[in-house]
Amino acid sequence: WESAIALANMIAAHPEAIQGKQILELGCGVGLSGVVAQALGGIITQTDHEPRALRLSAHNAAANDVGGLSQFQADWRNWQHAAQYDLILGADILYERAVHPLLAAIFARSLAPGGEIWLADPGRPHTLDFLSALEDGGWRGRIDVVTTADASGRTGKAPVDVTLARLRKSDGR
Repeated sequence: WESAIALANMIAAHPEAIQGKQILELGCGVGLSGVVAQALGGIITQTDHEPRALRLSAHNAAANDVGGLSQFQADWRNWQHAAQYDLILGADILYERAVHPLLAAIFARSLAPGGEIWLADPGRPHTLDFLSALEDGGWRGRIDVVTTADASGRTGKAPVDVTLARLRKSDGR
């Protein structure tokens, strides 16, 4: 997905924010963002609801000689994971409004004090609504739009504008 490419590029541009940090990747998909973060010295835990996605991500990490990734299958509707992380990553996870309250609850529970969330989304209108709601809840940071080449591999496809958000709770959380 274009969002994963944009997020991986943001991670690569900020290795100092990754090195030695405990990082949770929500909805890892093929694992691009987490694999890049692990290669840059992050301590990555990847999650996905689909076991096939976790297997594909592990395969991609191994194919790129990146070891040490932790993984677990997760259901955002029944989040039981108690660990906290310095950074939470999510590429293309804001796909429907129904998941927004679930993600906000995971951020509140799983982000360590002073931590950040980095999100990437392919310009869906409701993404800005979610980011605005986070801002109303005390989250502050930076939102950018970057243009990323179409990831489908089909000739003639237009580039995609990806919204990138880098946020932290204003109370230091």
